[in-house]
Amino acid sequence: FSQKQSGERAAALADEQLLKVLCTRLFSAKTDEEKKKYNQELLSAFEIILNKPNSFDLPFDSLKNDMAVLVSPDNTFRIINWNVEKEDKTHEYFGFIQEKYVQVKKTGVFKKQKTETVQVYPLMDRSAEIKNPEQAITDNKKWYGMLYYKIILKKTKTKNYYTLLGFDLNDSYSKKKIIDVLTFDNNGAPRFGADIFIMGKKYPKR
Repeated sequence: FSQKQSGERAAALADEQLLKVLCTRLFSAKTDEEKKKYNQELLSAFEIILNKPNSFDLPFDSLKNDMAVLVSPDNTFRIINWNVEKEDKTHEYFGFIQEKYVQVKKTGVFKKQKTETVQVYPLMDRSAEIKNPEQAITDNKKWYGMLYYKIILKKTKTKNYYTLLGFDLNDSYSKKKIIDVLTFDNNGAPRFGADIFIMGKKYPKR
């Protein structure tokens, strides 16, 4: 390891340790007020860490018992998300989409330099405001929250469709399995829901 690599590795370990501490506080909290406080701290820390260059390669192994960390099959983005159970046994969902961009720049006749940058999109759960979720196409600021467990890639000539399999833990009496679909617009921004499902004479977006 060079001194620079060693320093980056130490910083990455410190970042993950901080997130683990915040996760422990959040998932040990008893009241909604405590959970809200610790969850906000976790969100703020995560956003700073995910926006760092080369952070896409941090596996967050120590967090995988607390949340989902899913990398897309083509390794172009990942979803990190988790749920918080409230005192009334309903659940709220949080997370981020982190996209990876690799820029290649010529530095000589036979030399190229690769630079990796990231774009981070917070996922804001607005499930309660989405009146007809089967027909809604939304973005990360109006997200139908759930806990994802699998990403399936379907390529067409014009677009990549990422089918998302998830759970809504809902409440004490019921749980839902949901199939959603994620695409990205020309600016790289995420869109949830698409016209790819057929159920008899119905064409739901998810």
